[in-house]
Amino acid sequence: MIVKAGQTGVITYWLLEDYVTGEPVTGLAITDISICYIRDQEDHSALTALTAHAAVTDNFDDYEGIEIDATACPGLYRIDFPDTAFALTAHKVQLYVKDAGTPRTFRHAAMEAVLETWSVQIEGIAATGVALNQTAESATITTGTPTNTYAKTLAHDEDYHRVAEVGNIIDFYYEFDIGLGAVPVEVVIHGRLDEGSPPSGGDTVHFHVWDWTIPAWEHIHNPAGDFAGIFNSSSDDDVTRTAILFARHVGTGGNEGLVRIRLEGSTLEGSTEMYVDFLYLEFAKTGVDVIQISGDAVAADNLEAMLDGTGGVNLSLGRLIINNAAASAAVDIDSAGVGIDVASAGNSPGVSITGKGTGAGVEVTGGDSSGIGVEIVGGAPNGIGIQLTGDGSGAALDLDSGVGAGVDITSVTGIGVAIDGAKGMLIQGDPNQGLQIVGVTADILADITGGLSGSVGGDVGGNVDGTIGGFTTAAKAELQIEANDALIANNLDHLMKTAVANNADMTTEVVDGTVLSNIMTKGSNTSDFVVATDALEALADVLATAATPAIIADAVWDEALSGHTTNDTAGEVLTKAGLGSGGTDWTIEVVSSGSGNPEQGATVELFLDADRNDLYTGGETDGNGQITFSLVSGTTYYYRIMENDFTTKYGSFTVT
Repeated sequence: MIVKAGQTGVITYWLLEDYVTGEPVTGLAITDISICYIRDQEDHSALTALTAHAAVTDNFDDYEGIEIDATACPGLYRIDFPDTAFALTAHKVQLYVKDAGTPRTFRHAAMEAVLETWSVQIEGIAATGVALNQTAESATITTGTPTNTYAKTLAHDEDYHRVAEVGNIIDFYYEFDIGLGAVPVEVVIHGRLDEGSPPSGGDTVHFHVWDWTIPAWEHIHNPAGDFAGIFNSSSDDDVTRTAILFARHVGTGGNEGLVRIRLEGSTLEGSTEMYVDFLYLEFAKTGVDVIQISGDAVAADNLEAMLDGTGGVNLSLGRLIINNAAASAAVDIDSAGVGIDVASAGNSPGVSITGKGTGAGVEVTGGDSSGIGVEIVGGAPNGIGIQLTGDGSGAALDLDSGVGAGVDITSVTGIGVAIDGAKGMLIQGDPNQGLQIVGVTADILADITGGLSGSVGGDVGGNVDGTIGGFTTAAKAELQIEANDALIANNLDHLMKTAVANNADMTTEVVDGTVLSNIMTKGSNTSDFVVATDALEALADVLATAATPAIIADAVWDEALSGHTTNDTAGEVLTKAGLGSGGTDWTIEVVSSGSGNPEQGATVELFLDADRNDLYTGGETDGNGQITFSLVSGTTYYYRIMENDFTTKYGSFTVT
């Protein structure tokens, strides 16, 4: 098998045979098939199990496969090897298919693919205006039922890519990739429209191309380029349709090189079907797109001679596009003299460099020792050494330094940086920082003799380490005025210097709910503060006449208990204990319900109510099965006794 080096979306077909009989194997589970590949002087890829396509007409997808037709093509399987198998830089690749099922069903299979590079070279070094041909890269079905895939359009062999109507509509398009720096010239389609039943003679499929500048579909041929329906058609009815294309028909930016051709028809008869036998696109290279030069040492030497001028002929390029996906440098210039000398006439830039994604437009690294990364000399007499102009929201100059200096300016006897103009320096950072200095570890040594004017619209953040030089007398006076104004603005002057407006209500100076208001009043209402009673001196006077220990003792021991015996109070406890009126010792003996013997450790609880909610006292019996309480005579107690075997007894008695 021969494949163009660097080709993507390569679909392969394999005839898998029975491990024992050698007959075609049908009905294999796709997940039981594993594949790998090995390229010239490279290690083999990982053995990877396939996942199943939904249909044989599915677009290409790495490591997917499907059985074609167990009846019509027994043993034939479609397998999509990854694009990395056919990448540039190798001359051939071995493709390997292995039975990963248990037990083993089919014989392992291998195929060698030769990666040819001559077509890559022709495409890469195409002269301006010379037309090249390109077949479709994919097909997208919007409405319709496909038979076969777009791959059937690669050869003029009456083996068709077919799309049948769904809901009386056929709508699909092919996509081509003609690469960077190319313009489409013409598209050619060979096929026919087979009209369904009943035949009306009016079915038509229209021919469109995508206009990327609008963007919209452009009907490029009407009616001569359309496909008219033919009832019960055959290959003899195939026709060729062509259309002239323009620069607007190729994508730019992220879609650079893409061309889309659409076939579309509506109000079609049932069973109408579009047959496409052959499809290709002619295009021209507008510059030089060098992807790879290999296999021809003479051609490579000739190109090198033109590039360095040693062959007596210089290479003059209207445009040079370098597309490098590798991690190495796309262009490496090592020169004892001037590496690149660019002279541009008019107002056009000599060099225009745009970074893509997060990559730097230009990255400059100084040489070893005292090497200079970039040396810029302004032209005479009024030439500008370097001019930076920001575009849109982008920064004219963005210096991002890791551990080194973003900018290191060293001047021996002259001026490191001289800024001269109506505004020496204008830094405008709204809505971000006007000036952000990161990583300053030494003192900032600078004299500002022209003064600072203007306003700061954003925050000034960061820490200042080092020594700040002294302020002049005038500067100190200005700082004092600003600080004093800030104190007055926040009423802080009323703490020790300025009297409040009204002692009866200090809300004006101390706003309700502030920390000081909460300290002064328990309701966070400053107007509740009364100087005569709430001031610290007034509170001290009250404390001087506060209760002494003797007064407190008299209140506790000489106060009558009546009125102080509510639930859970000390008065209630003292009353229950019968202190001051005498108590009666009352012994309770617990005898086991089972053995009849006195029971030690039984729990006895006495309550003052029949519902046994108001617990009076309780405890456990001793070794004789007894427990003694001091109880109030004439009181009825309700008991609950829990024996050790969890038997519970209830009852009541009155102390006599």
